[in-house]
Amino acid sequence: MGKITRATVAKWIVWSVALSLAPFILDYLSLRTLAASTRGVNWTTVIERGQLLLVCAGLGSVGVGDLIGTGDAELTAKRYAGGASVLIVLLASGYYAIASSATVKNPGLVVGVSIFLFVCTLAASFACMALAEKVP
Repeated sequence: MGKITRATVAKWIVWSVALSLAPFILDYLSLRTLAASTRGVNWTTVIERGQLLLVCAGLGSVGVGDLIGTGDAELTAKRYAGGASVLIVLLASGYYAIASSATVKNPGLVVGVSIFLFVCTLAASFACMALAEKVP
């Protein structure tokens, strides 16, 4: 794997991770602005609806897209990182279908699974970005 530049990491953080989380910040501010009392409004209120799972699907897809067409160098590592990203996209998309249901009885589980998959997505997406980078 080549050396990863700061510019590449900064670009990934700003344009992939931070921008994908912007709707959560706006949703959180909206809930706090419109709520009669902000006592029950916190970050889990936003996450328990399952939208973080959609962010996982998007970030995982970007990671795989970064790898496509990058050549045969470090092919095994690329297969693992890309495969992990594809698996996360499938899991996150599938679980979103369940988590976004109005009949969810355990929103805490949705929060936990969403955060776990998001952390896994960050790791897999970063690995894909790093493996796609061809800086000697």
